[in-house]
Amino acid sequence: MYTKTDGTPYPERDQAIIEQYRENLENGQAFVLVARSYRSTIGYYPPITKRQWGHVVSTLGRMASTSDALAQIASAIVRTLNLYGTAPEEAAKVYEAAHDALSNGYNDVILRSGPEAPRHSDCQRAYTTNERIRLALWLAAATAPLQNGVPGPGWCLTALAREHGINPDCIMCHAA
Repeated sequence: MYTKTDGTPYPERDQAIIEQYRENLENGQAFVLVARSYRSTIGYYPPITKRQWGHVVSTLGRMASTSDALAQIASAIVRTLNLYGTAPEEAAKVYEAAHDALSNGYNDVILRSGPEAPRHSDCQRAYTTNERIRLALWLAAATAPLQNGVPGPGWCLTALAREHGINPDCIMCHAA
């Protein structure tokens, strides 16, 4: 059961919405939907500024420094960024690259390169729910300057993060 910050449980309808969002995080659909949302923006957008681009890259660097699993995703995302793209294009690329990296799974190269390395297949696994929640929070922070809407991770992601013992304010603060 998901609870609000004051300890009261969310209503049943909201519980179902949070659970659906968790399932979308698990299967990667949440990242696809965010990317589609950015791709569907209509209108003219000038190229992103160097400051916006720098924020995205530096936030991805901070995300990479928190875990080996997130470092692999950050590496995949940085390769797709274009200094002269528009804000919606670049934000969509961030989420699309994250989805692709999640689909490939985590490859534990440190374990695999050890002196008594196990089989290659033993070093691969799917990303955990906790890693996916952290990724979604870091991506919300990274793309914040590229957004036209309300900044922040949203209430569903915040509720999931708190349920998994992750302080979303801490990640948003480190990314600022």
